[in-house]
Amino acid sequence: MTARLPPQTPSGRIYTPKRTYTPEQRAEALRLALEFGVAKAARRLNMNADTLEGWVQKHRRGEA
Repeated sequence: MTARLPPQTPSGRIYTPKRTYTPEQRAEALRLALEFGVAKAARRLNMNADTLEGWVQKHRRGEA
């Protein structure tokens, strides 16, 4: 039996489906990012740091 390879984009990158987060997950991630920093919180939560940085920026602008 051969192993199935994950789907890839035309450029050859492995496709990962878009993750969705509940409001509670976002609030906890934001709390951790503000307390420990974005990079550390993202690693701890196994999420993309750019996503978390966007949430932090929105929070600081008062949009979220």
